[in-house]
Parts: sequence; structure tokens; C-alpha cells
Amino acid sequence: MEMTDRDSAYEFLQRKAVSEEEDARKAAEEAAAEKQRMRQEEATRKAAEKEAAAREKQMKSAVGRVAGTAAGTLGRQISNEVGKQFGGSFGKRLGGNIGASLGRGILSTLFKLR
Repeated sequence: MEMTDRDSAYEFLQRKAVSEEEDARKAAEEAAAEKQRMRQEEATRKAAEKEAAAREKQMKSAVGRVAGTAAGTLGRQISNEVGKQFGGSFGKRLGGNIGASLGRGILSTLFKLR
């Protein structure tokens, strides 16, 4: 005849309590790890958005400078020719400066580049 040592209710409940504590600890660790992962993803996303916004701003600024220069040059050339007809070299110089300012101003107003 074999002797069998059966678990008492106390021993069963002790094992169950330990198992539940381990499950709760694991769940808490997993939740903390998930929260940390989410924070890291959010920080990475924000950094990428900030970098993209900075690149876009830089590109718009460069385009605005080039377009402003081109518009100023075009306005200056047109006004130089008109000013030359009406006031000689003074008219040419004055017309060129006014034309450059007008060209840049009109382009800026039309396209909101600056």
C-alpha cells in the first residue's frame, strides 16, 4: 500500500495566492513596459514632426529668397527701362529701386512666400 500526502486547503490557497501575486507582478511589469514604449514612440514622432517642420520652413525661406531676388531683378530691369525714358540716369536709378521693391512686394503678396 502506497502512502499519498494530499494537499490541505491551506497549502492549496497558499500556492494560489503566490501564483496570483506573480501574475499581478508580471501584468504590472508588462503595463509599465508598454507605457514606456508608448512614451518613446511619442517622443520619436514629435522629434520627426519637428524636424520635418524645420526642413519645410527652411525650404520655404530659400524659395522665398530666390523668388524675391528674381522678382526684384525683373522689376528693376523693367523700371530701369521706363525710368530711362523719363528721367535719364536719375530716373533709371530711381525707377530701378522702386521697381525692385514693387516686384518683391507683389510676389510676396501674391504667393505669401515670406
